[in-house]
Amino acid sequence: MLDYLNSMPLSSFPGQGEVNGFADGMQMWFGADFNEVNRLLRKPDKDMDDAELKQAAKAYREALSLVMAVKKPSSYLLSERAELDARVDAYLPLLVRDKVISQRMADAVRDEKPEYRTPVRTVRTDGASRQKSIEALQVGLMRDLGVKDIYALNRLDLTAQTTVDARADAAVSRLLRSLADPAVATANGLTGHQLLNPALATDVRYAMTLYEKMPDGTNVLRIQADSFDGALDINSGTKLELGSTAKLRTLVSYLEAIAELHKKYSVMDADTLAGTRVMKEDSLSRWALQYLQDPATDKGLEAMLEASLNRTYSGNPGERFFTGGGVHTFENFDRDENYKAYDVKEAFHLSVNLSFIRMMRDIVYYTESQKMNIDPTIYENPDSAQRKKYLEQFIHAEGTTFMWRAWGEQRGKTPEQVADQLAGETRGTAVHLAVVYRSIFPDAPLDKFQSYVEKHCKNCGPNTDFQKLYDDYAPGKFNLNDRGYITGVHPLALWLGEYKAKNPDATWEESSKAAAGARIEVYQWLLKPDKMEAQNTRIRTMMEREAFTHIHATWKHLGYSFDRLVPSYATSIGSSGDTPAALATLSGILQNDGVMRTAIKFTDVKFGENTPYELDFAPKQNAGVQVLPPEVAKLARREMNGVVERGTARRANKSVTLSDGRVLPLGGKTGTGDNREGTTAKSRTATFVFAIDDRFYGCVTAYVDGEHANNHHFTSALAASVFKAAIPEIRPVLDNAYGVDPSKVVEAAPKAPVKPPVPKAAPG
Repeated sequence: MLDYLNSMPLSSFPGQGEVNGFADGMQMWFGADFNEVNRLLRKPDKDMDDAELKQAAKAYREALSLVMAVKKPSSYLLSERAELDARVDAYLPLLVRDKVISQRMADAVRDEKPEYRTPVRTVRTDGASRQKSIEALQVGLMRDLGVKDIYALNRLDLTAQTTVDARADAAVSRLLRSLADPAVATANGLTGHQLLNPALATDVRYAMTLYEKMPDGTNVLRIQADSFDGALDINSGTKLELGSTAKLRTLVSYLEAIAELHKKYSVMDADTLAGTRVMKEDSLSRWALQYLQDPATDKGLEAMLEASLNRTYSGNPGERFFTGGGVHTFENFDRDENYKAYDVKEAFHLSVNLSFIRMMRDIVYYTESQKMNIDPTIYENPDSAQRKKYLEQFIHAEGTTFMWRAWGEQRGKTPEQVADQLAGETRGTAVHLAVVYRSIFPDAPLDKFQSYVEKHCKNCGPNTDFQKLYDDYAPGKFNLNDRGYITGVHPLALWLGEYKAKNPDATWEESSKAAAGARIEVYQWLLKPDKMEAQNTRIRTMMEREAFTHIHATWKHLGYSFDRLVPSYATSIGSSGDTPAALATLSGILQNDGVMRTAIKFTDVKFGENTPYELDFAPKQNAGVQVLPPEVAKLARREMNGVVERGTARRANKSVTLSDGRVLPLGGKTGTGDNREGTTAKSRTATFVFAIDDRFYGCVTAYVDGEHANNHHFTSALAASVFKAAIPEIRPVLDNAYGVDPSKVVEAAPKAPVKPPVPKAAPG
């Protein structure tokens, strides 16, 4: 009984949390001291004077109210207190009858009323003062601890110390929210050509993260802010097309390929290099072989990487590219880029789309040649084992796609309903219907066959010879491919109709496995010797898909969040999507010379402080993992500086200043995402992923979705401008890292952009 009283659930007290047990219940709901209540309840009432009896009766009534409230504590203790009082009064005579209390005590208790504590009301703050970092940190802590939801997290007796700079985070949050005001946006330089239309300022949501690399190499989160009013975390909880920021990942993949080729070929002697054969499409491998064979070149890795940045790619949009299973064309943002060839550095700084499309093509061909070990003669040699393998893969993939479509159309239907459905996919001639019916019901009698044909036939008459139709299109007269050709129905839909008629309980997995032979039969035309060009087209498609699984693995290794890439050269300009948080992770890897370290968000987590169950956790030292050659990371980081100094992020150049006037080096990559269905925009983004000196990194994103996106034409210049506007808000964090005491600085810091007044804190 004692264990029960000390653990009984007593609802949740507003502003305090869950209440369990008699002692906490008396303190929370009535402000009563546990020891004093025990003293009063132990003392016989015959030994009390009237004053002490009154105290004891009040304590007894409140204690009995808690026990009575267990039936429905949230209702009784918060909203139905009159009903709870009546319940207590009803029990007093029973307690007297059974000699638990005296009549004197019962009368005294009846005269008392419990005094409930007035809870401190928690006030939901308005949007201007909300800090999304708090919500994001709660979600992160929830995941780290393995609890299922925020409710479960809030039940823990837990204190967590975060690395987030609360003041700077709050200041950035206010700034991002204030940019919805056209006047504030204009004052901060966010309006104008390629920027924001002031009249549409309220449509756009902003997000910013800032991480710091500590002297011991640990990465810590300093700011995680956004202006979205809901629980959605734009930084890590979205999949957005972030445009040309994907070129940073593509550049890293390009440099990785050169580094791997150097590792493979630099140990070979001249004769071996000269005799090495690669696919003729593999331009990167052929270039590496030529470079290392040249006696005049420096054979070191840094020199070879540097030389690779001087390779050129055309910006001409006139070429048609076979990628993603079809022929595509691409455009540059600036038409002036159409008429030049750019070296890799300049293409990256200026974000030239067509140069990066061609660069991704080279990466794909390199991957096929070096990581997939494709036979260099695969397109010419009809006896190549790899050729047969990729053709079979294509047949399986495309055949499965068509069959899955048919499976969905036939799901839940009887064989007769399937036959009716397929009849509607034909032109309704007697021949078409005969083929469909005899394919699904090869053993059906003539009378049922005739009824089906008469039901759907558009050209039948009194002279129709149903017996002849029945015999001419009997099973075995035409193969599956021919039957599909005659009817205009996909042959695998006919095959599935027959299979399901014979195996009505078959699952998709069983049906797909059973269709292996049918898929090969349907594509027999493709396997003929005179179809080499058609075969090559399919082989290219399958090889490209496989190549992108390898490229995806390298991107995933560098923090990319999603489980697949779109197998298309367009991935180099953003078609596969990304998250601002993952881009920031990549920037951190480059800043750490190719070492990936998980960013720390908490420095101390304490459970059950000042209880027998107290546990204190600190983050483990994170040695990090070398995921990129240091030479690759340093070059990519240098080229990010070039984007700011002379490329698409020039407006942010020299914007990062300390209070003592020092200007910190800044690198970055911009991106504009324009996600459309036809001519209708579904979302638009502007992104700037950045690295400040060798100490800070992060990402800024502007985002608008839905029907409003079609009204916006801003570019990545908007994100760079938001970053510039945020510098005064993050300057205290920068000053602290570089040992600057603003109070001792004589010269004034650069004038801060206009900001809204800081709102007064809401009560609670």
